[in-house]
Amino acid sequence: MALDKGVEFFYEIFFYGIIISLPLLEIWDQQQSNKKKADDLNNKLTYLDNEIKVLHTKELENNKNLNMKIEGLESLIANTEKNTAEVMNEMSKLKYDINKLIELQMRNITNVTPATQ
Repeated sequence: MALDKGVEFFYEIFFYGIIISLPLLEIWDQQQSNKKKADDLNNKLTYLDNEIKVLHTKELENNKNLNMKIEGLESLIANTEKNTAEVMNEMSKLKYDINKLIELQMRNITNVTPATQ
């Protein structure tokens, strides 16, 4: 009888130990799973953060290059405007010279008489 009670007590402890340990094991497993998911998310967030920094750096570099190109175009336009003004001035001078030459030729034609030909 004492032996039966001891064996029964042992089985009860074993049975209740299993019943209590199964939920504890499940809780521990869930915590490990959550920890792994959190680590994966942190790794992905770190990767995305690094990618955003790289893109931001490229954007700043592209903006700098764009600003340099804009300044170059503005300088070219300013030089072109000066060149255009110079060309217009030269054209005005040329037009004036051509008009003088035409006037001179017209005077020469009107001064020539049929008797001198």
